Amino acid sequence: MGSVNLNIASQDFRSPYTQQGDIAIERQLGKDLAVTVSYIWSRGLHLTSVNDINIGAPGPVVNYRINDTSGTQVGTYSTPFMFARTAWISAMRESTSSMPIDSW
Repeated sequence: MGSVNLNIASQDFRSPYTQQGDIAIERQLGKDLAVTVSYIWSRGLHLTSVNDINIGAPGPVVNYRINDTSGTQVGTYSTPFMFARTAWISAMRESTSSMPIDSW
C-alpha cells in the first residue's frame, strides 16, 4: 500500500461568509394610493471555488441537438469534449486495485 498526501486547506484560508440587507420606505399618498421604495443587497466574501485538476486539454467539439417537445430540432449546442488525464486515472486504479473495499 502506498502513502497519501492530504491537503485540507491552505494556511491562509479564510472562512467564507455572506452579508444581506434590505431597507424599505412606504408612504401613503391618498386614501387608496401608497408608494413603496425598497432596496435589497447581498454580498459574498472569501467564497470558495473548485478547480478540477483532473481535467485534460479540450478535444474535438461535440455538437448536441436542441429539440422542442415535439422532437423538432430548434437549435444546436456545441462544446469541446474534455479528455481525462488517463495516466493519472490508470495510476489510481493500479494503486487501489489491491485494496479491500473496507480498508479505511
